[in-house]
Amino acid sequence: MTLVSYVPKKNKNVILLSSMNHDGSIVSIGQREKPEIVLFYNKTKSGVDHADQLAQCYNTARKSRRWPLAIFSHY
Repeated sequence: MTLVSYVPKKNKNVILLSSMNHDGSIVSIGQREKPEIVLFYNKTKSGVDHADQLAQCYNTARKSRRWPLAIFSHY
């Protein structure tokens, strides 16, 4: 587990906890420096966004709240 504190802007503190990255290494991108955990998150977050978008297509609401008695009659 890695716990990293990151301050991208003044008065904007971000605390990151990761079980994937085991070191708090910092990568330079131009003039900015970011923890490797942030770069990994930004690279992989599109998969979660895509899964959420696909889940929006499905309706999980039931038509009624009544449970059929056939389920309980066998026990």
